[in-house]
Amino acid sequence: MSAMRKRVVIFALSCLFVLCASNVAAAAILPSTTTTLTVLAKGDKTISVLPGTTRPQLLALLKANYGTAKPTISTFKFVAGGKTFKLTKKERTALTPKSINFNLLADTVLSDTAASGVTIDLNALAGKMISTKAIDKVVKVYAKKVLKPAQDKSYYYDKKKKKLGFKAAKTGLKLSTATGRKQIQAALRTLAVRGYKGGTLTTANAKRSVVQPKITKKAQMGKALLIDLSKRRIYLYSKGKKTGKTYRCAIGMKGYGTPPGTYWIGLKRPRPTWTNPGSAWAKNMASSIGPGASNPLGLRAMNLNNAKGGDTGYRIHGTAKTSSIGTAASHGCVRLTNKNIVKLYKWTPKGATVVVQP
Repeated sequence: MSAMRKRVVIFALSCLFVLCASNVAAAAILPSTTTTLTVLAKGDKTISVLPGTTRPQLLALLKANYGTAKPTISTFKFVAGGKTFKLTKKERTALTPKSINFNLLADTVLSDTAASGVTIDLNALAGKMISTKAIDKVVKVYAKKVLKPAQDKSYYYDKKKKKLGFKAAKTGLKLSTATGRKQIQAALRTLAVRGYKGGTLTTANAKRSVVQPKITKKAQMGKALLIDLSKRRIYLYSKGKKTGKTYRCAIGMKGYGTPPGTYWIGLKRPRPTWTNPGSAWAKNMASSIGPGASNPLGLRAMNLNNAKGGDTGYRIHGTAKTSSIGTAASHGCVRLTNKNIVKLYKWTPKGATVVVQP
């Protein structure tokens, strides 16, 4: 081999040794293959972390994409059950990272670059900086607003037939916390794409799960009372049918009318004590009157509760003033003779539906 050829071979081997040494040095920082990271902070953009990228360079790259300003959300609309809710400033603040943890993101990238071809969604990681507790707290607020309880078959007044009929059972709807959480996390990821600036709308309606009601068969329907104010009568129903039994009653006088509506029997008192309500009409009466036939509530009293379970203050009760039966004489309550209230009290269970019709 000539001297010239020897010199060329030695130079080539020297270059190869230097190139290999530089590759080994680069591999000590990042692998020789390019690791692709999905970073959507400024649009649908993919950046490549090249071999040899240092930690300071990576931090600079991340900050360039996300921006270093404090994250803010100007508006945040959450869609659930066909309804759109605008989150309050307090709620938006709870869902906004105090700051973007660039060190955490960089460490995650560097720890995963040992594998070839790794894809890291940094926006998803940024979203995880917000606790699920904070997200769930917001979801639960709006879950209550879209909640629609399932409804069993129930009594109602049929105006055409002028009697009680049945409302069909209805399925209910509710928003699960997990579903709402996924929706908000998806919206936060979209915000991360924009560097947590501006406003956002949940990308899709949060689904509500259907709740099937426990449907009572018609033959198993409980007892109900229909109070017809125009006729001043109480009609008794059982298993969805009129029993044929009826009682004459007294209703509220002018200015103290018995309010129409649907109620249910709450507290039942077999020997009630009347307590002075403090109204103008009772100012000359005793503070209370004990049990007995002359008691303003008679021998029995049944409270009328509203749909939410609250006591309305109106009663179905007895009276010794039999001459008032069939007239508008009370201060809103429904009166029966003491003889009849004892019978009705025994027949009517607590929780029975009471429909008061004009």
